[in-house]
Amino acid sequence: MVSKARAFDPATGQGFWLAFTPSPGMGERAERHLMRDLEDHLAQVGLRIDGGTQRHLYIRGTERELTLADQIDLVDWLLLRTTVARIDVTEFTDDATRIPVTSKVMRVGRWDLATLGVGLLYRIGRIKPELYAEILGGFVDEPNRELFA
Repeated sequence: MVSKARAFDPATGQGFWLAFTPSPGMGERAERHLMRDLEDHLAQVGLRIDGGTQRHLYIRGTERELTLADQIDLVDWLLLRTTVARIDVTEFTDDATRIPVTSKVMRVGRWDLATLGVGLLYRIGRIKPELYAEILGGFVDEPNRELFA
């Protein structure tokens, strides 16, 4: 008996919330430029912004279900932009309509020494997304009072 795989539906597939804190002194023009670059990058890798606001984004796949590698790739891509100081990423969720009040979150600081080292190792292919997330503390269960503030 052959089982049929469900077709991927980009309107209902899981996504994740991502928030970023701009670097001090980042102007409105630089933020608009970052958002254009981000939208272009997401389109290239089969992702899209499917809700949220300019700094609080719900990210969803356009062609396939998302993986931890998609999250880590996006975090790493954003960390290479000098305009981003901190990134908060939630675990996967179906709800693109509201920002979660409590969920597991991975917080990534641009100037954290672990971030600098793990990013270099990831970009040269020495570590997998799972280890990247683990080194940065993984997804921690905590209230998101300051997340998306």
